[in-house]
Amino acid sequence: MKITDITQQKHNKSRMSVFVDGEYSFSLEDTDIIFLGIKIGKEITKEEIREYNQRCNYTKAFSLALDIISRKAATKKQIKEKITKSGYDEEIVTMVCDELKSMGYLDDVEYAREFAKDMISYKKQGKTKIIMELKNRGVSQDDIREALLDMDFCEDDSISEHLSKKFSHLDLTDMKTKEKAMRYLLYRGFSPSDATEGIARFIREQREE
Repeated sequence: MKITDITQQKHNKSRMSVFVDGEYSFSLEDTDIIFLGIKIGKEITKEEIREYNQRCNYTKAFSLALDIISRKAATKKQIKEKITKSGYDEEIVTMVCDELKSMGYLDDVEYAREFAKDMISYKKQGKTKIIMELKNRGVSQDDIREALLDMDFCEDDSISEHLSKKFSHLDLTDMKTKEKAMRYLLYRGFSPSDATEGIARFIREQREE
């Protein structure tokens, strides 16, 4: 088999399409073409074509991953799922994730830390809810534990804010209303003990007003 043509791609000027025996075979970056000594007339084996195709797929998968994380922070699991759905095999996906991690672009601990800060500051969610959401995003238990270490969840303030917004006009001494408030807080990730204490504190504060 012989390389019969090398053409510049229309939509990506730095990428070259390589033709073998008159048919398209693979594409590589122009710098790779030079580095690997790929040129018209060169003899090429099936194994070399396979290796170049893997290199081609890796480059495209890596670009896809960079595009994803440039738009929005993501976990390793989320990146793997999105690349896999695009048709890349496990070997390529693993290589891409390993490279992103080594470059500091993929860090589940940092992701979990920033995610938790956002959930606490803006959404006023409890620790249980935050942990559940992180697990759903594929963050490991060890990474979650490290990320949340020494983090102040401000749960008393968050509970008070939730109750003020949703129940300030209601009588929380009424059993049905109290149960509704309890379910509301539990759904947002607060522990039963924190929710119970928060409701009791809120009732006391209402009476003092």
